[in-house]
Amino acid sequence: MMRKQNLFVIGLDDLRLEQLQQLPQAERCAFHPLLGIDAIRDPARCDMPELIHDAVDTLAGFKGSVDGIASVCDFPGSVLVAILAARFDLPSPALEAVLTCEHRYWSRREQAAAVCAQVPRFQAFDPLDDNLSEQIRLAPPYWVKPFESFRTDRCFPIHRLPDLGAALATIPRAEALLSEPLRWMLNNVEVPASIAEARESFVAEAMVSGVRHTLEGYIHDGEVYGQILSDAEHAPKSSLTLEIERQMRDIARKVLARIGLNHAPFTIECLYDKASDHLWLLELHPRLSRMSGAPVEQAHGRWRLGVMVDLALGHKPTPIDEYDRSRGARGQPGADEPPVAKGPMRVAQADVEVAGSRLLVVDDEQSNLIALETTLRNAGFRIDLAQDSEQLFARLQQAKPDLILLDIRLPGDDGFTLCERLQGDPDTADIPVIFVTSIYKDANSIGKGFAAGGVDFIARPFFPEELIARVQTHLRLKKYREHLESLTRVDPLTGLLNRRAMLEQLESERSRALRTGLIYALVLADIDHFKPVNDNHGHRCGDAVLASVASILKERMRRSEKVCRWGGEEFLLLLPATDAKGAAVLAEELRAAVAATAFSCGGQTLRLTLSFGIMADAGEQSFDTCICMADDALYAAKHAGRNCCVTHANAARSWSE
Repeated sequence: MMRKQNLFVIGLDDLRLEQLQQLPQAERCAFHPLLGIDAIRDPARCDMPELIHDAVDTLAGFKGSVDGIASVCDFPGSVLVAILAARFDLPSPALEAVLTCEHRYWSRREQAAAVCAQVPRFQAFDPLDDNLSEQIRLAPPYWVKPFESFRTDRCFPIHRLPDLGAALATIPRAEALLSEPLRWMLNNVEVPASIAEARESFVAEAMVSGVRHTLEGYIHDGEVYGQILSDAEHAPKSSLTLEIERQMRDIARKVLARIGLNHAPFTIECLYDKASDHLWLLELHPRLSRMSGAPVEQAHGRWRLGVMVDLALGHKPTPIDEYDRSRGARGQPGADEPPVAKGPMRVAQADVEVAGSRLLVVDDEQSNLIALETTLRNAGFRIDLAQDSEQLFARLQQAKPDLILLDIRLPGDDGFTLCERLQGDPDTADIPVIFVTSIYKDANSIGKGFAAGGVDFIARPFFPEELIARVQTHLRLKKYREHLESLTRVDPLTGLLNRRAMLEQLESERSRALRTGLIYALVLADIDHFKPVNDNHGHRCGDAVLASVASILKERMRRSEKVCRWGGEEFLLLLPATDAKGAAVLAEELRAAVAATAFSCGGQTLRLTLSFGIMADAGEQSFDTCICMADDALYAAKHAGRNCCVTHANAARSWSE
C-alpha cells in the first residue's frame, strides 16, 4: 500500500479540510492543520516570532514525515510557508520572491524593471507628512494605496486634490502604516536599499482605464502555465486579440522571472485600453484568486486547491482528466467521483473579508434548505437553518446571525411580516434580510419587501455566483456601517474611546452599580506641562506624544476597564468593581510608566509626567458630580506639584485642614 504524503496546511479549518478531502489528491495525501485560523485571521496583529515558533514545534514534533506545507490563507500565510519550508527543506517559492509580491511598492519597482511600459507611473510618499503637495508629483486622477498588497481597505481614488486630504484623514495618526508581520519581515530579511529607505509609506499610482483581464495560473520549473479569465461584467475573453493574449503571457514570464517567483500559483491583473491599444499591469499576487472555482477548473482543467496541494508537494499540477483516466485504469467506478459540474469545488468562494460570517437560512422546503446550505457552506460561511417563524426566533436566541436569507411563503407569518418584526426589534434591526423566493416577483411585491426592511431579492433557481456575490455585498455593507459607527465612538488620534462613547459606558456602569451595590472608580489623568510640547516642537510632535501616552494607559488596563480621551491632553479611566484605594494603585503604576518613558520627537527625547485625580462611587452620585469630584482631585494633584496621584477623599481632607 502506498504511503500517503503528509501535507500541513496553515489556517486549515473543517470546511477547507472537507474540500481538500474531496480532491483526487486526497487518495495519496493526508492533510494536517498548522496554526489555527484564529491565529492568523487578522494579519495586522499577528505575532510572527510566536507563529513561527508554534509552527516549528508542531512540525518537529510530528511522528511521521513532513512532505509539504501550504496555506489556505493569504498574508502572512504566504510568507510563513516560505519560511517554514526553507527550514525543513521542503518545496516552496523563495521567501524574498513572495515578500516582494506582498509588498506593493517593492513589487511595483520590480515590475517596472521588467516591463516598464506596462506599469502606470507610481511613487512612494509619507501620508503623515505635512507637505503632501510637495511630495506627490502625480496629477489627479491617481490611486493612493498602502505598501501591503493584501490590504484593500486603504486604497483611495483621488480625482481632485481635496480628495487626498479627505482620504488620508481616515487613517489615525497613531495607527501604524505597516502591519506588525510585514514590519517584522522587513526587519529580518535583507531588502534593497530603496525599500528600506521607504520605511512606512504609501504608493501613489496613476489611474488608468480599460477592461480588466486576469491571467491565473502557476509557475513550475520556470515555465508559466495559465489561462486568461476576463471580467464577465464588462467583456468576454474573446474581446482580446491573440496579440494581447501573447503580451499578457509575456508580461507574466518577464515579471515572475525578475522577481524570482517559482513553484507557486499567481494571479496577474491587467487593464486593456482598446482606444490606445495599450495593456496595463495592475496587480500581481502569489496566489490564485478567491473567485468561483468553476472558471479555474474549466480554464485549467484543475481544481484551485489541487494546484496548491501539488505545488506544495513539489509536483507539477496534474489536469483533472488525467486523474479521471488513472482512476478508470484502476477500475474505480465513476459514480464514486465528485462530478466537476456539481461538486462543491465549483461553488464560489467567499472573500476573506466576510468568510466565516454566520448566515441564517429560513425556508419551509427541505430541498431549498439543502441547496442554499450546500452552496453557502462550501463558499466558506457558517450556516444555521430554520423552517418556520418559531425556529427562526429560537435560532436568534442561540446566536445572532450576520445576515438572514428568508423565504416569503412560510407557514404562519409570511416573510414580509417576519422581516417587519425583525426590523422592529432593536436587537435584530441591524441584521440584513435577503428574500429568496420563486414567487412574488412582481413590482408591487418587491416594493413590499423593501418596505418591510429587506435589502435584496434572489429568485430561484439561483446562480451560485450571484447568490454569493449578493450575500457578500450586503455583509460588506454591514461591516462598513459598523465601521462608520465605530468612527463616531473612537478618538481618531489615540484610538481610545471618545467622550461620547465613554458617557455611554459611564451611564451603564452607574446603573449597574445602583443595581448591584458594587463600587466603581473614575480616574482623571492630565499630561503635565503639555502646552510647551506643542509650542516648542510642533503639533505633530504633540499628537505623537498623546498617542504614545494613550498606548501606555491602554496596555496596562484590564479588558473590563475603559479609558477615553476626555479632551485635549486629559484622559478618563473607568474602573468597574474598584474602590479608590485600588484605583490609586493602578494610577501610581501608570504614573511611573509614563515618567520612565523617553518619548522621541523630531530627533529629540522628551520626558513627561502625568497627574491623576481619583474618586469612587456606588452609583449614588450623579455623573456630573462624579466628574467634578475627580476634577477636584486632579486640581489638588496639580497644586501638590504635579506628577502624583490624589484621591478625592485626601484632597477634601487637605482642604479642610
